Amino acid sequence: MSEITNESKFMTLEEVAKLYNLPLSTLRRWCAERRFPIYKISNRIRVAKNEWEGWLQKCRIDEKE
Repeated sequence: MSEITNESKFMTLEEVAKLYNLPLSTLRRWCAERRFPIYKISNRIRVAKNEWEGWLQKCRIDEKE
C-alpha cells in the first residue's frame, strides 16, 4: 500500500466516480467489500488518490493473460 504524504489528495466517492467514469453504486459496493483502501474522516468516506491509482494498477491485466 502507498504511504500517505502531504501531497496526497483525498477524494470523495462521488469524485472518484466522476473522474474514472464509474457508477457510484459500484464504488459504494466495493467500499463496503473493502476492495480498495478507504479512510473514514469525520464520518465521511475518503479515498487517497495515490492509493486508488496503485490499486488500479494491481487490477491491470496484461496482454499475455
